[in-house]
Amino acid sequence: MHVDEERLQTRCRRSVSVGCTLWHKDVDVSSGGCATGGVNVEQVWRPDLATLCWEAMPALMEARSDHACCAVRNGQVVFGGIPPEGAVIGSVEMLAKGEGVFGVFTGQLSLTCGGIAGAVAIVLDEIDSAAGQVLLLKGHGADIESVSTVYMVDVATGVCTPQPNILRERCEFTAMQLPDGRVVCAGVPVSKNCYKNRYCRP
Repeated sequence: MHVDEERLQTRCRRSVSVGCTLWHKDVDVSSGGCATGGVNVEQVWRPDLATLCWEAMPALMEARSDHACCAVRNGQVVFGGIPPEGAVIGSVEMLAKGEGVFGVFTGQLSLTCGGIAGAVAIVLDEIDSAAGQVLLLKGHGADIESVSTVYMVDVATGVCTPQPNILRERCEFTAMQLPDGRVVCAGVPVSKNCYKNRYCRP
């Protein structure tokens, strides 16, 4: 289906940046981020393709920006980020879907690897864990310095298992898993403060 993205943005523009967007069940879902003036928000939105307007979904429990998110099994999960007070966090929230409707975001066990922000989450294709597993490529930690660490995260427990690092430290990057299982990262490699050129700061 072709979506007129320019018309969608023009009709119902949301002045929010540094949020997290995922593609779930053929729908583009955007969560959190910074509103105009640098205020972190907890709203979650998805487009109504019939009206070409954004419609509200259940909000995050905690306003945050620079978080990672992905669709895990039949729900949506957000990891870490930066709340209004500015400290990088490691909390996890999940929005489960049952009987065709979404419920509310609920808090999960926090990440054992601590606070993360600017990270990328890639869901792993497995059926053995209780709530799914995610590959988490860290952008930066509490000190705002970029890192190259990678973890396999168990969504149910928050346990982070170290994986081989990416070759270069990165902030504000993207990544995806290829059909053969390899992971590709794209973005500007950095080895300095991740907020040097930010337009939306906590």
